[in-house]
Amino acid sequence: MQLTNAEAKEALGALQVLAGEKLPIAGALRIRKLMRALDAHLGDVDAELRKIVQEYALKDDVGQPVPGEQPGSIKLIPELLDEAQARLVELWAATWETEHGVRVADLGTIEVTPETLLRLGALLEEGE
Repeated sequence: MQLTNAEAKEALGALQVLAGEKLPIAGALRIRKLMRALDAHLGDVDAELRKIVQEYALKDDVGQPVPGEQPGSIKLIPELLDEAQARLVELWAATWETEHGVRVADLGTIEVTPETLLRLGALLEEGE
C-alpha cells in the first residue's frame, strides 16, 4: 500500500494512539513494526524538510534564520516563496510504500474512534 508523506505523518499519529491500547499480540507487534518503519521514514522526510527550509530561509547578519511570526517558524526569502512552497508540496506529496497495514482483526475488541481509523488511511486493512 502507498501513502503520501503527509498521510504517513497522520498515520503515525493514529498508530501512536493504538499503541497505547491493550491489543492482541499479533496486532501489537504489527503496530510496533509499522511505527518503527514510519518513524524512520518520517525522520528522512524531516531531514529533507530542514534542508528545504534552510535553503529558502531569510537569514540575519550572522547567517541565522530569521524567526517568523508563529512560534517555531522562520521567515522565507520573499522572492523565492513560490519555489519554496512548490518544493514543500512536492515533499509532502511524495509517497511511501509498505506491504502490511493494520488489519481490523489485529485490533481485537478495543474501542477505536472514527478519527483514529481515518488517520490510518490506506494502512487500515479490512481483511483478515
